Amino acid sequence: MTDADIIDHNVSELLKPDATEVFGMKCRRVSCGSFSLCQKAKLKLLHGADEVDIFEVLAYFYIHTNDLTDCRRLLFDKSEGEDDGVSIAFKEAVYSWGDTLNILDIEQAIKVIVSMMEDATKGMVETDDKLSATKEKKTTEEESCPAP
Repeated sequence: MTDADIIDHNVSELLKPDATEVFGMKCRRVSCGSFSLCQKAKLKLLHGADEVDIFEVLAYFYIHTNDLTDCRRLLFDKSEGEDDGVSIAFKEAVYSWGDTLNILDIEQAIKVIVSMMEDATKGMVETDDKLSATKEKKTTEEESCPAP
């Protein structure tokens, strides 16, 4: 990819809408902050889990449709304890918010998550189970020197 291609890609990314509509609400694009909050909430769907729990879908959209400061406060609020390492206060807020949503929208919401995560991680490759911002996979010694 040339420098001009990278610039064209960056400009087109800047011109994309900042939000998409989900559950009738504006949903922000994935940012470093929102991604890290999803990690703090232990959302397995970020890593391509085979089965997605509806709570995870709700939590993902809760984080991307509500004020991030409030989400952080709830995720770090241990006053009510934790459930599987996640703040009960956060889980209660997500479940209460989920009570207002239509279950029939979940399938479309999952497709939106996939699309949002693909947009957010374009150009990244997985190395050692971590995302790396490199454009090409590093050639390993095994790949460059095949066995005789």
